[in-house]
Parts: sequence; C-alpha cells; structure tokens
Amino acid sequence: MRRAGLLDIGVAGPAASFILSLVLLGVGLPLSSVAPGSASQWLPFVVEFGGQPISIGSGPLVHAMAYMVFPTQLGVSPILLHPIAFAAWVGLFVTFLNLLPFGQLDGGHILYALSGRIQRVASVLFLVALVPAGRLWWGWWLWAVLVLVLSRGRLSHPRVVQPQVPLGAGRMAVVGFSILVFLITFIPVPIRL
Repeated sequence: MRRAGLLDIGVAGPAASFILSLVLLGVGLPLSSVAPGSASQWLPFVVEFGGQPISIGSGPLVHAMAYMVFPTQLGVSPILLHPIAFAAWVGLFVTFLNLLPFGQLDGGHILYALSGRIQRVASVLFLVALVPAGRLWWGWWLWAVLVLVLSRGRLSHPRVVQPQVPLGAGRMAVVGFSILVFLITFIPVPIRL
C-alpha cells in the first residue's frame, strides 16, 4: 500500500464524522436548554439517562459553539443537551479517540503516512500522557490499558509496501486538518457520573 492511500483511508472516516457531527451540533445546540443548578467550565453540560443527570465535558470546539448559543450561562448553569446535540458530542468524542496516534486507529494511519518515526514517538508519548490524564478522568487509564491489550504491546503501525513515496502538498494540508480536528475535539474530562 502507498503512503498516500494509507493517508486517504485514515482521513476519510474522521473527516466524515467530524463534518456530520459539526452539522448536528449546529442544529442541536439551539434546541438545548439551561437546566437548574450550577456547572463548571470543565463540565458545562448535562444529559439525562433514566431521569438521572450526568455531567459531560467540553472541548474547544463544542465550548466555542455553545458559547455562541449560551454566552452568559455556559459554565455557570448546566446546559441540558438536546438529543441531537448529544449525538454530535458523542460523534466528536469518538472522532477524537479515533485520531489518537496508535497503531491501527485512524490517527496511527495518518501519522504513519506522514512518518513512521513520528507515529512511533507520538504513540509512546500519548500512551505516557494518558497516565496523568487519568487523574482528571479515569477513562483515560482504561484507554491506556485497551491500547496496550488490543495492540499486543506494539504501538507502532505495521509497515506499508511503499513507504518512500512522498506525500504532496495537498495531502500535507489534510494531515494539518486532521491534527487541528484532533486538538479542537479533545475533551479533558468527558463525563462525570
């Protein structure tokens, strides 16, 4: 497989998920409402399951879009997400997880297409970063264990057939777009029960 093909495959899913989730967030946030109680900047949203409120966090993109709809209430009062907005939130969070730079995740494909060495270094750094991140949210520890178990301890991406073929400027822009999506969809504390 060529590096360009690997990049195309790696970007296709996250790009589609990101665009669809962005549209759904734009539709769902105005349908959301302010709930009674207090909220924080880390956990500004709530959803209800079985009548029980569950606090969920915010990343840069969701926070910025919510601020446009709820400029004075965001981070002060909980925002009860409409089901469409919650579906968008889940889509963006899953997109972020898929863009982690580990082996067979799309983030691993993208970084390996850029450089095998960069992908190996990034995967080790992100695995190490998940350990202190677990102090914010225990789920990051679970992700660290899952990554190690599912990858059987190999964090690097399997070799491609034609690793020396360079990527063009257009595909380098796609790598930049993917990194931007990764950064703006990161949610430090996704959920608090």
